Amino acid sequence: MKEMAGRAAGFAMMLGALGFASALKAENPNDYKPKFGGHIEAWYKQDNGELSRSSGAVNNTFRIRRARLTAGGNITDDLTYRLQGSYEGTTAALIDAYIEQKLKPWLRVGGGQYKTLLCLEATESFFAMPFVLRSDVIEKHVGTLGRTGGAYRDIGVYAKVAFPDRMGFNFTGGAVNGNGLRAVDINDTKDLWGKIELNPLQGVLLGVSGFKGRNENKGEAMVKNENLYAAHMEYRPAHFSGLRLRSEFLRAQYGNTKSTATPSTSVEPYGYYVAVVYRVPAVKPSSEPNSGWEYAYRWERYNVNRRATSPAWVTNHTLGATHRYHNDNRLRFNYIFRSADSGVTASTDIQENGVTSGKIGGLFLAQYIVGF
Repeated sequence: MKEMAGRAAGFAMMLGALGFASALKAENPNDYKPKFGGHIEAWYKQDNGELSRSSGAVNNTFRIRRARLTAGGNITDDLTYRLQGSYEGTTAALIDAYIEQKLKPWLRVGGGQYKTLLCLEATESFFAMPFVLRSDVIEKHVGTLGRTGGAYRDIGVYAKVAFPDRMGFNFTGGAVNGNGLRAVDINDTKDLWGKIELNPLQGVLLGVSGFKGRNENKGEAMVKNENLYAAHMEYRPAHFSGLRLRSEFLRAQYGNTKSTATPSTSVEPYGYYVAVVYRVPAVKPSSEPNSGWEYAYRWERYNVNRRATSPAWVTNHTLGATHRYHNDNRLRFNYIFRSADSGVTASTDIQENGVTSGKIGGLFLAQYIVGF
């Protein structure tokens, strides 16, 4: 309890210092005051796996999935900052703390603890996502890069390059410790990440992402590499308002251990998904343009390790419906039809699943997000 109180006090002190410094630099102090926001995300979950239906097992529950508080603003016209605290499960932590400087109209640089902007689903916020959960292949690998993973975040520096008039060229990339949230590095090698996106045609988005890192302690005999390569596309046809078609492919080599004495087999997952999203056009003009219903379907195939001796495929079909209202509020319903081969460790390879034996079965999720 004392630790959480200390973190909250530190968060408040940082906000006060930034706000004071901003006000001193601003001609109009009100333009530089911190802007606050956040959201609360609540779930209802029902698991239809065999183990969940067995005697003594809990197969449905209400849950506060996460609550987040954000603060950000300008220190000068070209220098911004962002802080974000998160409460998930029983853990409260500062997950974002970085500054960003605009050097040129096309170039921004930043540093601190930030979200690595890889792939398509991994970049989207919980409000923008058409589903309650990201696909397993994205969540299980992009979200856990680095020695211990860190909610898609790490400590380091980054750059953003954008040329909207050149086929929408956009590059983001950087270097991080590769040791997760609030952690210093454990070796002399920095992990590198990057993403390039283009809009070659109206409504078409194409992108590629990559990550290259090492996660062994300095001086270890083992070499533990982490490599990831991904590609994504999204198409929004101009003649069919509200429709989105999207797909991603990912291949990784992570937790790879090699020794001159005993080379070991690397773990090499890969997978892909195809999704269709359709937002129903408003029947009449509304003061809330983002309100209304959205429906989505996603088919996913994910091999947890192509080098496994037993078949290791996960297949998911996700049906979703989202009601948007008051701009920042969402009510989502998802049902996921799930199946897995014998080589899959269901409790670790599949999200929101505690089954260690038997069929994993379907999963129903209701999600309510309130933004403020």
